[in-house]
Amino acid sequence: MYKNNIIGLPVGNKSKLKGLPRSITELSDKHILACIRGVFDTDFSLNFSCRHKSYPYYPRICASLANKNLTDDLRYWIREVAGIDAVGYEFKRLDKRTCKVYTTYSIEVNGAAAVKKWLSKIGSNNPKYANIQPF
Repeated sequence: MYKNNIIGLPVGNKSKLKGLPRSITELSDKHILACIRGVFDTDFSLNFSCRHKSYPYYPRICASLANKNLTDDLRYWIREVAGIDAVGYEFKRLDKRTCKVYTTYSIEVNGAAAVKKWLSKIGSNNPKYANIQPF
């Protein structure tokens, strides 16, 4: 009830969100960063790609979401409050089981400097990232 009545999150599927709840964005930068951290801990991943070398070295923080409004709003707040450049992409994919085309929207923060800035400004409460040291 708290998440629905106070914060303004819908019950069930979050695809109808029009962005981050105003009850959070109107409070303070601290609350916005905490909200982004929560979304990172549940929906984002930190991985390393090979890029121009034969071994994974290039850090990326990525998420793929079904909600365009939420993706756009997250990218805006990541740039605005944390000062981190985040790029977005739109992908269409065919689900071979249902023969339906689905659109997903991704957010990426690329490179050591941007990921280091993320870890220092936004951070994580996910135990999976507890021992990540900024490069």
